[in-house]
Amino acid sequence: MPTSPADRGDDRGLVLADVRAGYGANLVVRGVSATVPAGQIAAVVGPNGSGKSTLLKAVAGAIAVRAGEVTLDFRSLTVRENLEIGGYLLRRREVRAEVDRILARFPALARRRSTVAGDLSGGERRMLAVARTLLGRPSAVLLDEPSAGLSPAASAELLTGTVPALAAQGAAVLLVEQRVRQALAVAHHAYVLVAGTVAVAGPAAEVAARPDIGTLFLGAGPG
Repeated sequence: MPTSPADRGDDRGLVLADVRAGYGANLVVRGVSATVPAGQIAAVVGPNGSGKSTLLKAVAGAIAVRAGEVTLDFRSLTVRENLEIGGYLLRRREVRAEVDRILARFPALARRRSTVAGDLSGGERRMLAVARTLLGRPSAVLLDEPSAGLSPAASAELLTGTVPALAAQGAAVLLVEQRVRQALAVAHHAYVLVAGTVAVAGPAAEVAARPDIGTLFLGAGPG
């Protein structure tokens, strides 16, 4: 089980309550509830077409939540808060200190601090994108298959180093990931979506140990 920052009392982080969303007449997400405490990672996994990316779009405000509620730190998110989920603008005098702090957290980027971003590898560019997120000190971070298109080595570095760094800063991290075993290894909680509903939920280590996890990814419900 990954470690997390000290308990922050009654701060529940990001909470989804019976969220329903879709496109046109097609309801894709059918009543998903999940809690992501501040400073922890929740992995959302499931077969293709199960509604994982649609769920993240609904949480981010990219598509409408038809029913249910999304709250952050006990507050219902406004449109602006959905678009700027937890971020804020830094004062100019704070920027240098923040950049130095983040580079210290990402030695690979620190070594290439003077490199043009376009010359970075795919994994380094993905890491830079996450580092920019950290610069805003977000309360919540939504990641939709961040390892897609990366080499196994770059994926491992991203999922075992970069993603936990977001949680270590205190953000509630909702992670949709195709590399299921790696995602469950770094997550605190896991939600398995099948046909737009939560088929299994629980501590990530327990979900990973389920003997029927393969069956779930073929689209069947829990046995």
